[in-house]
Amino acid sequence: MSKTKAVTGSVPSPSSPTLTTPSVVAQSAAGASTGGTSIAGSGAPLGTVATPPKGFRLQVLLMLQGVQAVLPAGSVVSTASGPLTQAAMVSQLQSVMQAYQAVDDDRVTLKQSLQQVTGQLPGWREQYAQLKATIIAFFGASSPQLGKFGLKPKSKKVLTTAQKMARDARSKQTRVLRGTKGKKAKLAIQYTGPIEVSAQPTPEAGASSAPAQATSGAAVAASTDTPAQTTGTSAPAAVTADPSGSTAQAAPKTS
Repeated sequence: MSKTKAVTGSVPSPSSPTLTTPSVVAQSAAGASTGGTSIAGSGAPLGTVATPPKGFRLQVLLMLQGVQAVLPAGSVVSTASGPLTQAAMVSQLQSVMQAYQAVDDDRVTLKQSLQQVTGQLPGWREQYAQLKATIIAFFGASSPQLGKFGLKPKSKKVLTTAQKMARDARSKQTRVLRGTKGKKAKLAIQYTGPIEVSAQPTPEAGASSAPAQATSGAAVAASTDTPAQTTGTSAPAAVTADPSGSTAQAAPKTS
């Protein structure tokens, strides 16, 4: 046996306007003529969300608009849980829409808070880096106390005897391959062959070559007049003149 629902009060006649489903559910802030209802306590017009409602939220919104537009105020509808007035139905539906609106408001607040945090991150990171450097400098980079600050202390790897021997052998072989020598080994390596040094006049000094040769000739004559006092058999000193006019005298060779 089917249940019948009794509706008391004045029921609109068939000629009365019925609810028309709008193509766009979201309404303007000023409200539309077909039910621009505001959610109680939210201060925002019904349906003013970032995106049009959908799913169950859309179903509740359309039901609310139908109750307000079709059912007259003061009418009572018999339901499975008992009689329900038109005002009670509006209140129930508005509470659902108000909860959805509160979520939208929280999303806007969360987005603004995230933007503020993102803008302050560079300064916070700089402050943390300074504090971290201060703590490490105070306790030491390898102090176990750093773990209490969320920092990882530097640990020195302890090698076994076999690992140390392998490391030293590898280092020696590497030095041999590279030809690396120590300070003493470098000092033992010296050149002992003959060295020939000669001075040639530059083209720019061609104009002053004659006075330079005269000066060097006088210096050679003076040096030959004075015998060198050496022990043993000595050979005459070899003299070479440079373009600047100075005389360079080599040490006499002794046999």
